Order: sequence, then C-alpha cells, then structure tokens
Amino acid sequence: MLDSIAEVNAFKILNASGTTTPASITLSKTASSNASSLEENIQALILKDKAYPASVVSWVNQLSVFSEQLKTVSAEATNLADSLSPYTSPTELLQMKIGWECYVKGNELSPAPEFALVTVMGDTLHPQSLIDALAAFELVPITSAMAAINAKVQASSGEASGNGSSTGTTQQPALTEEEIKALKDAVEAATEQINAINNTSSSLSTLAQQVKDSTGKAKQGLENAVAITLTGSLLGDEVMSPAISLIMPQGVIDALQSNTKKEP
Repeated sequence: MLDSIAEVNAFKILNASGTTTPASITLSKTASSNASSLEENIQALILKDKAYPASVVSWVNQLSVFSEQLKTVSAEATNLADSLSPYTSPTELLQMKIGWECYVKGNELSPAPEFALVTVMGDTLHPQSLIDALAAFELVPITSAMAAINAKVQASSGEASGNGSSTGTTQQPALTEEEIKALKDAVEAATEQINAINNTSSSLSTLAQQVKDSTGKAKQGLENAVAITLTGSLLGDEVMSPAISLIMPQGVIDALQSNTKKEP
C-alpha cells in the first residue's frame, strides 16, 4: 500500500479532510429535524390543560393527529439515514461489494440486480422532496386561527376561576363564525399538505427497507461464501473433518465432495 506518489498524495488529502458524508444521509437528517421542529410547533399551539368548545374541538384534535404523523415522518427520515450510515467507508463498501457479488454468483442471478445500497446512497431526490414538502406546510394560518381561539379559551378559564367556581367546569368561550371558519379552512388546507408529506415520507421508508434487505443479503452472501470455502478445506483435514461434518448440512458436504466445477 501507498507505493506510488499518487497514493501518498491521496493519503495526505484524506488524512487532512476525512471522508465525505453522502448528501442522501445529510438531507435525510435535515428532513427528520425539520419534521420534528414542525411537530413541536404544532403541539405548542394546543393548550394542554384547557377544554376547547365543541365547535372547534374536532379541528384542534386534527392538529394532534398532524403532530403524531410528523413524529412518524421524522422517524422514517432518520431510519433512512441510519440504514446508510454504517457503509460510509471504503472498508465497509468493499465488504459489501464482495458480499453482493457472492450473493449474485451463489444464486446464479443474471443479469445481476442493482445493489440498493449503492442506488439509494446516491439518491438525493427523495429526501430533498421530503424537505420541500415539509417547507410547503402552511403553519401561519393555523397559528393565527389558534391564537385567536386560545386567547378566548384562556380568558374564559380565567373568568371561571375569578368567579370562584368550585364545580370543576370551565365556561365555554363564545367563538365567532369567522374564528371557527378560519381554523376549519386552515386545517383542511393543511390536511392536503400533510398527506403530501406522508406520501413522500413513505417512499423514504421503502428505500430504507431496500437498503436493509440488500445489505442483509450481501452480509449473508459473504458469510456463506467464506463458510463454503473453509468447509471445503476442512473436509480434507484429518483432525477437523469430523467436526465440520457436524455443523454443516449433509447437502453442503455432498455438493462439495462432488467436486463439480461451475460453468464460467
């Protein structure tokens, strides 16, 4: 290693800068953070210890639904980043390359399928689309509508307390039709936006699963290929052949002892 000037120069550069994090991972983490921030902002609009009038309670409850959905979106984006992060060094990529080749060769797949780890690691479109969908969520109309409603809810609660009520009930505020409609319209518009976010997020979940499936096959392929090579060697060993025959399926031993060359 490092036998040429080019390799030495490359070594110095890598030593100074380190490797680069793929954009797909960085974008996925950004999407996760943005979803989490949006979820927290929505939750902050809901007065946890106050009862809302029946005229708006369904719309307020829908905000809580949005919040839970955004928690899932954040987790799915993190899941994609986490599925790729273990494979960001040449060492791990080399192991995956060998393992994938073993998987393809061992299962006689032709043509060789795409390795999802590679394609997804280079995919910035999907995480960026999620970032864009989150940015398109219009929080201002909801914030404005909830601010007007919350002010009346808090005021009515204060009035009930000031009247010395001990019944445990809260006087319901009188909301105007405009205030009710403002929240209704804002939540209905946001429902379409959250659906777009969820649809985009589900694609990230699919990609993460594809990465996990493909890397799992690569790991198993490398492990099994090494096991076959070692078994073939140990079967001819006077000391170890009895032991290897105890842990390997008989079909594997029979196949190895047939000594049939694979067609190129």
